[in-house]
Amino acid sequence: MDGLVNPDAARLARERGFGGTAEVHTAQTRYTWVPVVSMATTGLAFLVFAVTVLLEGDAIVSGVLATLLALGVLGAAGWKARSMRATGVEQVYLFSGGLVYTARNRTEALAWSEITAVWRTSIDVHTVTGRLVRRERNLTLEKDAMAHISLTERFAGIESITRSVYRGVTPIQLGRARERLAAGQPVIFPLPVGGDLVVDGQAVTQGKTRIPIAEIRAVETENGSLVIEGQRTLKVTASWIRNLPVLLSLLGVPPRDALH
Repeated sequence: MDGLVNPDAARLARERGFGGTAEVHTAQTRYTWVPVVSMATTGLAFLVFAVTVLLEGDAIVSGVLATLLALGVLGAAGWKARSMRATGVEQVYLFSGGLVYTARNRTEALAWSEITAVWRTSIDVHTVTGRLVRRERNLTLEKDAMAHISLTERFAGIESITRSVYRGVTPIQLGRARERLAAGQPVIFPLPVGGDLVVDGQAVTQGKTRIPIAEIRAVETENGSLVIEGQRTLKVTASWIRNLPVLLSLLGVPPRDALH
């Protein structure tokens, strides 16, 4: 606990009984000062013009207006710089019992059992000629439909964070999924298009495509898609699937595949 920088994070972790700190991750700050410098330069230029006009004694009204405009632009530059510095440090504190996330005007503690869904997205950034510059991987944690935390590659340790979150959340969600199956209820993995993936203990179904689990020959990732092969084939964008390790476990696939 002594290693925590943010006092609110330390307090919340103690109150929630999350245990000792396992990992602390800080996002890299990416400020762009171009708008501030541009506004400050423009403001100074107006101010020099205004002073020159006033000293010469001509067009006093124009000089006063230029002065007010200069002060307004400089004030805007100062406000912009202040707001950028006020964004605060974005950090994630990982514990055995959950995590604490801190950012601008936000400090939130989540026990692993409170996180209902975890999923990864991968965004390819290209040049105007189509050349791949980099692939950004993000991690989203969902508490409910209206509350979530998105962690980007500004965290140098995003891969380590991902593994820790999956280790904390997957056993709990997998246990809940198996309880549903034991009670005769299906486990549903919502998808934005094409119909939800549904596992009922006997088969995995999407729309009219149904593949008995006993007949699954392979489950692979291919160009960002999860491909389930049996007598028929299901192909789904992997980043759309919440709690992917849970789905893989229900299909008899080692969940480590979800981390790649």
